[in-house]
Amino acid sequence: MLATLSAFSFGYAGWGPHTEKLIRTFDVVERARGFEPPLIVDTRIRRNVRAVGFRGTALADRLGDRHRWLRELGNRNVLTGEDGIAIDHPEAARTLLTWIREEAARYRRLIFFCSCGPVEGCHRQAIASLLLEEAKIQGLDLEI
Repeated sequence: MLATLSAFSFGYAGWGPHTEKLIRTFDVVERARGFEPPLIVDTRIRRNVRAVGFRGTALADRLGDRHRWLRELGNRNVLTGEDGIAIDHPEAARTLLTWIREEAARYRRLIFFCSCGPVEGCHRQAIASLLLEEAKIQGLDLEI
């Protein structure tokens, strides 16, 4: 396993009709860096969206075992219409960190995503904070 674990955060705004190109790009970049194609983790609380490539199970159908949905890390306020960010089950960051560690052992990195574009004001910031906190507790070196 690598000494420093790496994970990436991605917002798919604008990529809805271009998932084939997006996945090919991820794969080419990771192979060029010496890694296997990445594991893609959906952190949205719901998947009924307009973006065709990310609607329902479209991405999971395309990626197979390279895709996982970790709904528990979604923003609960999306369902209630409230402002702000409330991670549905913050403890699920441990699951995500476990996956990051497992994938590192396979020389495969992990990209977690939602529909937002910029990470500022997005729940991916909260997920990153939870991951870094959990990594510190476990004595792991993690970069996002």
